[in-house]
Amino acid sequence: MGPVVGGFRLDNPLIMAPMAGVTHTLFRRLVAMHGAAMVVSEMISAEGLRRKDPGSFKYVTLDSSIPALQAFQLFGSEPASFEEAVKILEDLGAPVVDINAGCPVPKVVRKGAGAALLREPSRLYRIVERVKKTSTLPVTVKLRLGWDSGSINICEVAKNLEELGVAAITIHARTAKQLYSGQAQWEWIKKVKKDIRVPVIGNGDVGSLKDLLRMYGETGCDGIMIGRGALGNPWLFQAGAAHFRPDSVNPPPDDWSVFHGTAKAYIRLLAEAPEELSFLRNPAIIRKNLMWFSRGCPASSEFRGKINESKTVKEMLSAFDRWFEQVILKSNVSFLEAKKLIGES
Repeated sequence: MGPVVGGFRLDNPLIMAPMAGVTHTLFRRLVAMHGAAMVVSEMISAEGLRRKDPGSFKYVTLDSSIPALQAFQLFGSEPASFEEAVKILEDLGAPVVDINAGCPVPKVVRKGAGAALLREPSRLYRIVERVKKTSTLPVTVKLRLGWDSGSINICEVAKNLEELGVAAITIHARTAKQLYSGQAQWEWIKKVKKDIRVPVIGNGDVGSLKDLLRMYGETGCDGIMIGRGALGNPWLFQAGAAHFRPDSVNPPPDDWSVFHGTAKAYIRLLAEAPEELSFLRNPAIIRKNLMWFSRGCPASSEFRGKINESKTVKEMLSAFDRWFEQVILKSNVSFLEAKKLIGES
């Protein structure tokens, strides 16, 4: 079983990370159907919701077909904006609200939001206090270790957030200044886990089943949040879920036809996205997703070259089929090996 997040018991410890431009409704559904027990939306501007901005509301879609706990992540810097935004999310039926205090992207931190809150943790505490007073929704917070290597404050911040009543804390084990470079410092996840009682969710450098199991074993974390490692690889959730719940989840089969069928079905979903998600029909987005699916596969660079030459979704899918039939099926590479779905031997 997974951790309890605000009264919700997760089926397993696996959580899909929020990623801008990626974790829209269709992607959240894909990973949930492959075993993610909790999925988090793309980050949503708290100020945008307060101002009733349609561009912000398009990210707030509670999909009843998603078989996982759904959380909606807010970002911003003003406690008053969070107070209004969480009321809106609660009225729309959101089960959990997550506060982004970890995004290191310059355009976010310039506004005092995301990881910038780690330079001014008192503001983060005020945001959490206002949200907790305003709403009964469970509140989780996603953090980094600190702003830079000279100001790591994760233990202090996590302890204070626990005292404010948050339901769980996610730690991306890098500083904001690191962005995504260098190695995630999982030892800090272990330190925080020893200090607090609320669920601690580890994040950073989980790109394989081995990584997933190693983080869980080395840090003692309650949950594992997977981000970039799941791009083009929803089977990572299935492999992990089968490890934690072998009684109810089958591991992914070592069968390339599973890869082909799932990838094509998902690309067709994007190409035929409903009007509110019409931006997903863009050939550039289709191309990017096919590139993600090709990661780790035989002759993937040649395939990426082919779809870069393709102008339409139909041409891209034709290139995908040819690559699958002429290269993948004739290779000696195992699907499970290519997608890093094999645990410790």
